Order: sequence, then structure tokens, then C-alpha cells
Amino acid sequence: MPRIENSQLGQPQEGNIQLILVRALNDLPTFYLEIPLDHLNSLSDRPRKYLRYLGWCIMGVEGRIARDSPHPEVDIGDEGGLHAGSVYSYRIAGGLYHCHQPLPNC
Repeated sequence: MPRIENSQLGQPQEGNIQLILVRALNDLPTFYLEIPLDHLNSLSDRPRKYLRYLGWCIMGVEGRIARDSPHPEVDIGDEGGLHAGSVYSYRIAGGLYHCHQPLPNC
């Protein structure tokens, strides 16, 4: 499997997508995956649903997939393809936060 180098958030390498999994409380992304689109398409006929499955496996809570760029969309659903160069995020229900700093009640 080729190694992805010099990845920058919001700028997936050619043929890849990015999936943001964790955002800090200030809404800055802190953990994301960069995934070659051809690998996703070879694993599933429903790549949008597969991204949601990945989010659930990693985060441990149900969520939905949103497209951050280009053309933001709150929920892209499970049907249809993904577009190379796009940035997606795994969104969980309001009120659920994954803390990465010691905070009261986390």
C-alpha cells in the first residue's frame, strides 16, 4: 500500500478524500484520515455508508457523514459516491464530545 506523505487538512492528495473524526471544542479538526478513493470503492459498493461505518468503528458512537468542502452539506446520506479531493466529517449527535484535554465531566 502506498504511503501518503505531506498530507494537509483540507487538501487531500490527488485521488484521495479526507474524513475528519475529531474536532476540538473550538471546532478545529484534530484527527482525520486521508483515504485513497479507489481503496474505498474496492471495499464497498456504498462508500458513503462505509465512511459512516468507519466513523462508528473508530469513535464508538453512531453518527452521520457531512461534506465540509467543496459545497458543504450537513448529511450526505448512505447512497451515492464520494468525490476525490473532498473533505468529509463524521458528525455525532449534539451534546456528545470527545475530549482530548482534561475537562470537568469528561
